[in-house]
Amino acid sequence: MNKIFLIVVVLFSWIANVDSNGQDLYPQKGKNNKWGYIDKTGNVVVPFKYEDSWHFSDELALVRINFKWGFIDKTGKEVIPLMYDWAWDFSEGLARVNYNDGQGFIDKTGKEVTPFKYDAFVTISTGYSSPLCYYCFSEGLTWVSQNRKYGFIDKTGKEVIPLIYESVNNFSEGLAAVRFNGKAGYIDKTGKAVIPFKYDAAWSFFEGPAMVRLNDRWGYIDKSGNEVTPLIYNSSDQFSEGFAMVGRMYKVGFIDRTGKEVIPVIYDDAMFFSEGLAPVKLNDKWGCVDTTGKVVIPVKYDFGDILFSGGLAPVRLNGLYGYIDKIGAEVVPIEYKSWQEASKQEVLHRSFSNFAQKFADSNVAEYIFFAEAHRMLDINLSLSQYDAYSQTFMVTDDLWEKSMPVYVPASRAKNFCDSWEQIEYSIHYGIKNDRIEITKINFKLPNGETFSTIE
Repeated sequence: MNKIFLIVVVLFSWIANVDSNGQDLYPQKGKNNKWGYIDKTGNVVVPFKYEDSWHFSDELALVRINFKWGFIDKTGKEVIPLMYDWAWDFSEGLARVNYNDGQGFIDKTGKEVTPFKYDAFVTISTGYSSPLCYYCFSEGLTWVSQNRKYGFIDKTGKEVIPLIYESVNNFSEGLAAVRFNGKAGYIDKTGKAVIPFKYDAAWSFFEGPAMVRLNDRWGYIDKSGNEVTPLIYNSSDQFSEGFAMVGRMYKVGFIDRTGKEVIPVIYDDAMFFSEGLAPVKLNDKWGCVDTTGKVVIPVKYDFGDILFSGGLAPVRLNGLYGYIDKIGAEVVPIEYKSWQEASKQEVLHRSFSNFAQKFADSNVAEYIFFAEAHRMLDINLSLSQYDAYSQTFMVTDDLWEKSMPVYVPASRAKNFCDSWEQIEYSIHYGIKNDRIEITKINFKLPNGETFSTIE
């Protein structure tokens, strides 16, 4: 038995008993290596029977059996048969699917909106990738390809922009980057060219100006085609939180949406902004700057992935791992030999902080970890020999090394032991004296029998 089935955090010894309304389901892999869906309390809503499963989108989720794709609803009903060679999420009420060497679109009842006449597997790009969903509808339109020429259809399946382009990106902020006769430019939703086809590469408009490249130099333009920055950079990146990284002469810095270099081009490397901070590299060490360029996390760490989420970011120093907050304080001490060990402690820190805040704000005495949390913890349990006198096994977890008895009648002990590798279990945690510890473990055998640890 190697994987945790569910993690639940509760206050003291009170075990959360939250009824699922079926609105939030999460793909989860079972011990049979098949996929199903659980709700936020860990109840299995859709059985573990699929080879693959995606998150729900537009109330439906993609699933696969025998290399065929279809869609289920949140009750687990297969509302669109598993018959497609490939499929993508629903967006704006339609999904792109491949069938019998062709590509087309279906609605949420499975009805064909377009015939399967388009190229089944294609790549699209005007020269540089985009943060947008390539295969989705965007602003009421999406691209299609036939004989390696691209155009756009609307949600009725009508071809509203002719299939004449060599490559395209989806529409964003009213414009789409497309390539025609070897050069990239931009069209509006009528198909009119509003920014000339003169660039070697073009990026979709997203959070401000768009990146373009000409003669191996990058810059940014606005939606009228005016240069926000001159095309002078050796490298550039998308905007994030109002700032974009640019590079010149092997150094990088950041510009704002007006094109002003607000953080000087002096660093050896950098990454995008997250929660107001961006990692920067200087003399082979990493730290973080704020949006004014001030160094707020000292440039001393070994690794550049100092990307903040929920106020915390992972760091590595002298080969050891930990987590810091946004003023550089060590929240998880930098003393762990691997990311996995450090991330376990980070999950626990978040669970207590979030729980304490939620409890203080609303007096709701329960906080639930979702699937991401239990994947990070990856706790294993070990089973001791059976004590016939007390009719108990001792179960020990590998993280806290805490042992707890589980009562199993003598008549069921052999079956419990023999089924150990197939048993599903849920671990309940309690917060006592500002510490998180295990309060109870529930076990479910393959035959449906259930057992629990005892105090």
